[in-house]
Order: sequence, then C-alpha cells, then structure tokens
Amino acid sequence: MAAALSGARGPQLLGDYLECRRLLEIEAAGLAAERATRGQLVALSEALERMTAAAVQTAGAPSAEDRFHAADIAFHRAVIRATGNSALGGMTEPVHRALAAARRPLARPELRLERSLPEHRRILAAIADGDADGARAAMRDHLLTVERYLSEYAADVTPEPRARPA
Repeated sequence: MAAALSGARGPQLLGDYLECRRLLEIEAAGLAAERATRGQLVALSEALERMTAAAVQTAGAPSAEDRFHAADIAFHRAVIRATGNSALGGMTEPVHRALAAARRPLARPELRLERSLPEHRRILAAIADGDADGARAAMRDHLLTVERYLSEYAADVTPEPRARPA
C-alpha cells in the first residue's frame, strides 16, 4: 500500500481513502455519542491521553511520532467500536490501514497542540455528552482538516505543467 500511495497517483488514491473515511466516521461519531458505554469512553480518553503525551514528546523524538500515530489510530478505532456496529469496524479497518501507511504526508507535528488535539478533544467531549450532532460536526471538522493537509501535500508533489512551445 505504501508503494501505491507514493506513486504518481498517490495523492488521488489517498484522497479516495480520506473520502471513504469521511463517509464512515462522521456518522460513526454520531452513533458513538448515542451508544458509547463507560468503558468505551475510557478507551477514547486513554487514546487521547497517549496522543497528548506523544505530541508533547514529538520534537526531536522519532519514536514519539510513531506513538502519536498509533494513539491516533486507536482513538479512531475506539470511536468505531463505540458504535456497537461490528460490520462498521470491518469496513473502516482497510481505510485505517491505508492511512497508517500514508501517515507521513498527512502529519503536521507542528500543529498538533493547537489543532489536532483540540479537534480530538471536541470529538470526545461530544461523544461523552451524548451529543450526536456535535460529535458529527466535530468529526467532520477534524477530517476536513486532514483533507486540507492532503491538498497541501498534493500541491507540493504535483509537478507544474510545462508550457507548450508556440
């Protein structure tokens, strides 16, 4: 998967996976707000705590970068589990695996404390409050941020068209 994502069609393929993720995870966040158990809320909180600790340690520590991504994936998987829909977990797993393989183009370590972590806190707070609409909105905002990162990456790796000779 990493090879396919690093090829010429990589940004388009990655965009396709992000679109699938948006289609699945926004509604999943709403369902999680309606259905999450206390134990599932604890799992979400613990994943967010691991993300926060790794984000603080990321500067100059490559292993912290890996820990952040692992905790981020754990957070999103915990949202899916909190829906109580096992079929949804099967549908999102290939998307999460593909995005894990492509995490470097989507990573913005310098923005984690000011953007990524607050977005995840908003998702968790809405789920914990049982606010389905708020959870959907928070997840939508977060995933649109990730899609903007992809647009920036695609603009950086897409060569400028050459002018045709007159």
